[in-house]
Amino acid sequence: MQLVEYLFENYNLDAMWLVFVRQTSAGIGFLAYTYWILKEDMLRPFREDLKDLMVFSVVGLLLAQLGYYYGVKLSNAAATTVIMYTEPIYVILWMSYKLKEWPRINEVLCMLLAFVGIFLITTHGSFESLAISPMAFAMAMLSAISYAVYSVQPMGLLKKYPNTLVLGWANIISGISLLSVVNPFNYPKTWDTQASLVMFYLIVGATLFTFFLYTKGLVIIGSTRASLLACAEPLSSIIFMVVLLGTPLEAMDLLGMGLIIAAVLLIVCVKK
Repeated sequence: MQLVEYLFENYNLDAMWLVFVRQTSAGIGFLAYTYWILKEDMLRPFREDLKDLMVFSVVGLLLAQLGYYYGVKLSNAAATTVIMYTEPIYVILWMSYKLKEWPRINEVLCMLLAFVGIFLITTHGSFESLAISPMAFAMAMLSAISYAVYSVQPMGLLKKYPNTLVLGWANIISGISLLSVVNPFNYPKTWDTQASLVMFYLIVGATLFTFFLYTKGLVIIGSTRASLLACAEPLSSIIFMVVLLGTPLEAMDLLGMGLIIAAVLLIVCVKK
């Protein structure tokens, strides 16, 4: 069971509430760092690049999060995660079209290794868990396509501004856009320490650190390689669940982890 599914099944959490809390909390963290440490002009992106910032906030961030969480809520984490991690396919196809060149062999092989690894981790090799409703499939596909936008669209912003400034405002915009339909104080009555630990990881580990490192990587290594390396993210969720929630590892988990690590090594070590 993935962390988001753990919250949904054990605490009957609302997907929009989860997105609101996660995005606004992360946004505040990013902006606080940018203001107090980097001393940046906080409103400059609104004056000079409002359109690009709004597209990134809504299409690249908000829809990706809502699509994934609703996909999990309507079906299960296994099917939604497998569909969401088809995102590198769309990035590779877009970059191939843009650069007018065929995808590199190592990129295709890396994508296949990572995809199989994610499939094994999330489903333990069972195709039965991939049976989902059309609406859940649509939500998962929305998440995958939005994540592809997330990997390609903000490149100009990230080269112009500190990534914490871009991410801060994008998370705040995506979060507060849900205020008309979300009561931030309406949290589950059964909320406990374990739920708080999972939520802390989702905000700090899976948002602050992950988004920061990913957007840094976009500028340094490009959209294609960054989106492929991001397929290693399920490994961190597994480690968290084993260490803090006591979830036992199965053989399929280890095999899937090995394939993902192989994919990461391939894309890092082979440049051509």
